[in-house]
Amino acid sequence: MRYQVSKEFMESQLRRGYLSERDYRNYKWRIRRQREIRNRILLLAFTVCLVLVMAVSYYSITSYAESEIGNMSFKYYTDIQVEYGDSLWSIAREYCDSHYDNIFDYMNEVRSINHIKGDTIREGQMLIVPYYSNEYK
Repeated sequence: MRYQVSKEFMESQLRRGYLSERDYRNYKWRIRRQREIRNRILLLAFTVCLVLVMAVSYYSITSYAESEIGNMSFKYYTDIQVEYGDSLWSIAREYCDSHYDNIFDYMNEVRSINHIKGDTIREGQMLIVPYYSNEYK
């Protein structure tokens, strides 16, 4: 096991004549070299940690952005004219999509928007129906 000797001790040994000038310079060089190596190791460890943090941040930001954009849809409303043979059920089958739990929820929303009490609609009647689109209009 090697012991670290203090600089003051080495200087006192040099003054007393127990240590040559060359040995003292070697001692100082060895201490300086140890500090350099320690600093380089710390710099390397810091750089590796920084690169890892940046890589994780980059990939988490890009994956979050991709997932948000891919799933975004917008709700719109359009008006339609009821034609002969149309019913709330046939209109709901045409415009209902996966944003609704079932077709009955869609039909209830159409009834609510258009203030319809029952299931009866008439030919020529104008209805406002909701729909979803991935495009922003």
